Amino acid sequence: MKTPKENTTPDTFRNVMYIKQSNDLSAARYSWTLVQKKLLYIIFYHIQNLQSSIDKNANMKLTFPDKYLTDIDGNITRIYSQLADMRKKDMKVNTNRKWLCVGIVNYVEHNKINGTIEIEISHKILPYLLELTNQFTSYNFLVAMNFNSVYSQRFYELCCQYKTLGFFSFEIEELKKMFGIVGLYERYTDFCKKIMEVAHSELFEKFNSNACDVCFDWSVDAASKIGKKITRLNFSVVSKNLKYTKKQMELADYMWQICDDWAMRYLGRHRRELLRQYLFTYQDKCPEIYAKFQRIISSYKHQSDITKVLTKALKEDYQL
Repeated sequence: MKTPKENTTPDTFRNVMYIKQSNDLSAARYSWTLVQKKLLYIIFYHIQNLQSSIDKNANMKLTFPDKYLTDIDGNITRIYSQLADMRKKDMKVNTNRKWLCVGIVNYVEHNKINGTIEIEISHKILPYLLELTNQFTSYNFLVAMNFNSVYSQRFYELCCQYKTLGFFSFEIEELKKMFGIVGLYERYTDFCKKIMEVAHSELFEKFNSNACDVCFDWSVDAASKIGKKITRLNFSVVSKNLKYTKKQMELADYMWQICDDWAMRYLGRHRRELLRQYLFTYQDKCPEIYAKFQRIISSYKHQSDITKVLTKALKEDYQL
């Protein structure tokens, strides 16, 4: 391992507007408190504003004034507790290319004499913040920092990721894995009250006061219900000053035809979920997969044959 490179960061966020992160990171599984999530935003901001001097193969040291944290929570003892807990936590990224389990923070040191915080960041997370040629989400740093709920922050990121498409969909269990709350809120009404309504109310409040440019509505996906059990939610993104192009509307039609019609008829539940998440992440693949589905379905008469050929094609061509 190379020696970590040290960077001293600017002492103001006044001119900061947007930060970017890989879509794989937006869907990653982790459980952070509000203070920890805000610290994560600070880390992301610093990394991207210093990327020209970063060695992606080495752990990275960041140094910034401790007031950035005391402005979030004035109790330094609570901050120490949050930082210590954050150092022990893992973030899990699972894609069709790789599975990664990484602790983002290697160590944290507070220099009480000069009033600075030093944090070492694992080099394993840097590609998800720096190598952003495509498939990334851009969101407003100041908006994200001002939310009062970590669930509002996560849904804000998802809304920013899918705002050009206008909708997205998730299994409730997958949302729980993403938010680190597996085993909690087993009743749908509890999940709505503790997670959905909290995030929805805060985003809409900020949206209506022009403090946020996106918000969302959600509904139950009736087709995926198992008996009376609700398993999937559909989300529509509301965005200020966004006019959908013909191409974007065609993309939405492709998504509906593939995921809500053909996949429901010809694919098993697990592969349907993999396909849905793949298409939401790699939207540019929709026309290609649409044409492939259309060609295979028109070439075979029996459902069992269609299922077999589609399954083979998805496995071989897209590792699904």
